[in-house]
Amino acid sequence: MNDDVKKLKSEFDAFLSPSPTFTSKDKHNIRKRIAGKMKPRSTHVLPSFLTGIVLCFIVVFGYFVLAGHQQPQLVALPTQKESALQLRSDLTKTPLGETHYTSIELSASLQSIYEKFANTQNEELLRGLRPFEIFQLFFYAERIEDYETQYALYITDSSHDKVFETVEDYIKTKKTEEGTLLQRIEQELNEGGYLIESIGQNANIIISKKEGLGFGLVKSERDIWKVRWLPIQ
Repeated sequence: MNDDVKKLKSEFDAFLSPSPTFTSKDKHNIRKRIAGKMKPRSTHVLPSFLTGIVLCFIVVFGYFVLAGHQQPQLVALPTQKESALQLRSDLTKTPLGETHYTSIELSASLQSIYEKFANTQNEELLRGLRPFEIFQLFFYAERIEDYETQYALYITDSSHDKVFETVEDYIKTKKTEEGTLLQRIEQELNEGGYLIESIGQNANIIISKKEGLGFGLVKSERDIWKVRWLPIQ
């Protein structure tokens, strides 16, 4: 039965195509192609990952090497004089050689010096004070009418002629004055003005540039700033 079926199939195939169209060689080529497509593809994930790590390491290492060779930036520190000027709350920025003041009120330390000087008139208490601080003491004495202490703030060197030989003559004259320089100074400050301390060989406190009004001081032979006689200039 089976032989008859195979014979019939062969006769039918021969009838359809006298020569075979699908040979054994064709089968071999197809199997070869299928086998080639089924081979697993090699992947390179691990080598790529390692390459990325190496590159990152090189970048980071290079950054730290460059940062380590950078020169430190130098910061200029203020001088002692500049620091001292910044601590004074009554100062404003001024041209070189001048200092501006907006108040003549005594600080606590200057108030203490005044009280000691008023009791002893010891010039050593004034050593190291600036011309403007002597100016402040002078007009504080004016405000409280302590003319004896005010008189002691004038220069006493023999090279300077006294306008008033005695403190009594000075006090007598002060009590008869009408309109004082202190009132003019207070008016200037109340109107938003300021006083200028200008120091050279001598010192001058400029009360009004517009009016050319100033107050002169001079250093004594003992290197202490004192008020010059006839100080208003």
